[in-house]
Amino acid sequence: MKFVALGDLLTESKIESNNPNPDRRIRVKLNVEGVQKRPLTKDVKGATKYFIRKKGQFIYGKQNLFKGAFGVVPEELDGFESTSDIPAFDVDKSCNPEWIYYYFKQNKFYESLVKYATGTGSRRIQPKRLFKEKIPLPSRDIQDEIIKGFKTHEELYEKLKENHIINFNLIEKLRQAILSEAIQGKLVPQVTNDERASIILEKIKKEKLRLIHEKKIGKEKPIAPIFKKEIPYKLPDSWEWTRIGEIGYIGTGATPETTNSEYYNGNIPWITSSSTNELFVTKPDKHITEKALKETNCKVYPKHTLIVAMYGQGKTRGQITELLIEAATNQACAAIVFNKISSVYKDYIKIVFREAYNKIRKSSSGGAQPNLNLTKVKQTLIPLPPLDEQKRIVQKVNQLMKLCDILEENIKENQKNSKIFMEAVFKNSFKSS
Repeated sequence: MKFVALGDLLTESKIESNNPNPDRRIRVKLNVEGVQKRPLTKDVKGATKYFIRKKGQFIYGKQNLFKGAFGVVPEELDGFESTSDIPAFDVDKSCNPEWIYYYFKQNKFYESLVKYATGTGSRRIQPKRLFKEKIPLPSRDIQDEIIKGFKTHEELYEKLKENHIINFNLIEKLRQAILSEAIQGKLVPQVTNDERASIILEKIKKEKLRLIHEKKIGKEKPIAPIFKKEIPYKLPDSWEWTRIGEIGYIGTGATPETTNSEYYNGNIPWITSSSTNELFVTKPDKHITEKALKETNCKVYPKHTLIVAMYGQGKTRGQITELLIEAATNQACAAIVFNKISSVYKDYIKIVFREAYNKIRKSSSGGAQPNLNLTKVKQTLIPLPPLDEQKRIVQKVNQLMKLCDILEENIKENQKNSKIFMEAVFKNSFKSS
């Protein structure tokens, strides 16, 4: 098979536009996302020249060719314009323009073209340097046949990707349905001799009063009563509605002044709301000192404390995790500590918060990044089952979530295999051509 230098196939097109039009501009996107109409922008006055581009021309961005900024001008952009920083080329009749496109695309070959980039700061690949690159060139008929095969496989690959996304969404809906069924008493059967949730609440109330009397915890402000209009659905007879603030102690923390070197690199683990990205906290974000603990509002919470993110970047707000280490927190975290762990099963409470994630986020207040606060966390409604049922629910949820995990892993494996197959199609086609 013969190899031909790109300089023998490409001729740079330099038809200058006499009437540049800001609404008829081309851009070439990174990561092989193609040639597109550029969004309308106001022209900056100056001596910038624009050149007319024609359908079927090969085009690339000088600064970003090795980042996947290349393509073929589509028919709908015929007559559009770009600057000399996005050059376009007429292609010799012996070569299908898409042959160059697919050759650059296969196995991210375009990344190797970085060797041609020159300049300081903003490095560019000039046409005269790119022209040195040699590519395999079978007959035009074979090129067209191979390209037709590429497109067929690409269409199949895109359909598979769409199906993968659909399946991921279905699994996410299934997870949410499992959590929803769990906290409504529909996932496991009720057992008549289970100790009713109302008795649990009475025990917790007495326990709190005892701890307050013994000055082991401080007296808290009364929690708002539950109004009928707040109750979203009917519970099984042995369950009760309560608020998280009634069954646990809710606290927060602080961020010691970051410029004070005496506050950090101590031996006390300290976490932020970003730790809620995982279901368990096994290591801290930083360590603070005893001095930081004494001079700020930081508190060290015991293992198995539940941590809710009150604010943070992206999807962080409303997430819940569990401490597997003793740790202090910053002010963006609400800590939930159960005084009598035998009365409330923490893993069940985690399920309630995971199910209520979207509702909790909607209840936030604030501007562009709405936040939760301790009051809102304390008022979170909890559908409380008998203790033994809490444990049965957690066991069933874990079992079903593991099945969801397996389904997800199968989809990911299929995604990986689809991608490997596509890469193999490209690679083998160019080898055999």
